[in-house]
Amino acid sequence: MFIAAIVFGGLAIVGGIMQVVGVSFYRRPGVSFWARMPVWRANDYLYPPGVFLVKAGLAIAAISGVVFFCVSGVIIQIHSRPDK
Repeated sequence: MFIAAIVFGGLAIVGGIMQVVGVSFYRRPGVSFWARMPVWRANDYLYPPGVFLVKAGLAIAAISGVVFFCVSGVIIQIHSRPDK
């Protein structure tokens, strides 16, 4: 389970970094770094590469979290079975 936590935690961190890079380097003029924006309106605040990075980073972070919780539940069930 430790390896799964490292892998999926690492993917979640990569997804978060992608979002920060997208917002940091691809903002349109006049948009603050701390501007809050809905994902579906990211085109109004960011250039196309930034929109891609924000959406892809969000997807990677979300999917890695869901997969980690599914995998960790299966691993816990396997290890909690009594030996026969």
